[in-house]
Amino acid sequence: MLRAVLFFISIVAIFFGTFVNAQTYSQSFVAGTTYGVTSPQYTGWASFRNSLPDAAVTKITVSGSLDTIGRSCTDASVAQQIADALRTRTYNAFSCDGFTWRTASCSEAPGTPNDIELSVGAAGGCGCETVGYVLSPAILNEYWGGVNSSICGSNVTQTMTVAVISAAPEIEISSSAGAVIADAGIDAQGIEPTGTAKTVIYTVNNSGTDTLNLTSSPSVINLVQGDSKKM
Repeated sequence: MLRAVLFFISIVAIFFGTFVNAQTYSQSFVAGTTYGVTSPQYTGWASFRNSLPDAAVTKITVSGSLDTIGRSCTDASVAQQIADALRTRTYNAFSCDGFTWRTASCSEAPGTPNDIELSVGAAGGCGCETVGYVLSPAILNEYWGGVNSSICGSNVTQTMTVAVISAAPEIEISSSAGAVIADAGIDAQGIEPTGTAKTVIYTVNNSGTDTLNLTSSPSVINLVQGDSKKM
């Protein structure tokens, strides 16, 4: 009587997975409220700025609850300059995708380490507009800006978000016996008669937008898990 084994091959490479390079600042603001140096609005701005990469930035988007699409800079070279200006607290103006992007000093405590504002399409730094796209979380007064809303005087309760995207590699593993394997997935090999050898080749591809550096060898665990069945 023949016996068959149902094989499952579980591939876990020590470099397996998706490399996500996205830094995001997103906080809720209540109209008429001042956010001090211990508030998450203030400290989150500092943490976000300090986390920005000094290379490979591809896009910056300013959005919020009043404009979920927002305004984006998709010119990678300019987006990197904006990210650098935010990280190093450098005040400047940049032209990208039809808007002027500005970094400016607007705080009640000018020159402090977190004193920098980001605006998109504003006529000038630290201005008050009827409808604007301005984030000034470290201003230390109630005029912290707005996204698709008034900036000063009658600002609106809302969530404001800045997302900085940078190029990232993406590991994709495919099997010669099947299709691409999902992250942390199992590659089922079906039923094989006992004693029958089967060779499966796994290929690692980079489907991402940046160079993938494999600095170590992959490991394979739980190579065979079987359930014997009589036939």
